[in-house]
Amino acid sequence: MYLYRNLLPVRYILYYSVFFLVMLFSCENDEKADNKKEAQLGGEREFVPGDLSIGIVDSVTIKEAWQLVNSFDLKITDAWGHKYLSNLPYDSIDYIISYLNKKPYINYGMWKAVKNGNVYFDRNFNKISVSCRLSNVLPEIQEDWFKVVEVLKLYEVPTNTKVFYLNVSVGYELLWKDTFEDEKIIRWASPNYYSEIHPF
Repeated sequence: MYLYRNLLPVRYILYYSVFFLVMLFSCENDEKADNKKEAQLGGEREFVPGDLSIGIVDSVTIKEAWQLVNSFDLKITDAWGHKYLSNLPYDSIDYIISYLNKKPYINYGMWKAVKNGNVYFDRNFNKISVSCRLSNVLPEIQEDWFKVVEVLKLYEVPTNTKVFYLNVSVGYELLWKDTFEDEKIIRWASPNYYSEIHPF
């Protein structure tokens, strides 16, 4: 009887250990199955028709990236994440903001030039920094932007946040995604996938 009582805790320990291991492997298998299912369904995720986003390699200038997109005769609806520094003196910041906001492709809704927002004095460089979002970037807008760069004495600095939003033909989004992913100056390309919002 004494021996039986001493063996009871050992039996419980073994039982719970086996139960725990079974549950652990079961959870891992379920997770792998879920990941596999998600990967299989990835190609079936819904996205906004005609929308494509591309990320630009940090060392590539906005001019080079625009030339690539223009070669495909695609429309750039938005360009953002680029960074310029100005060789104008610090006290020119208000002039720079005023000049930028005269451009309808910059002063567009909430994306206008704002002091201490997308236009500010960058202490790391001791220069005025300009990071304005550009909208509806047609070839003529691109040419105008290069004039702005000259007038405001801007020069581009590398950044890994450069993104373009493009319009592509509906039904060809994944084809364009593959096309851009094959380009050396493109970091990534993706359709504009819908996101599921779960209520809590």
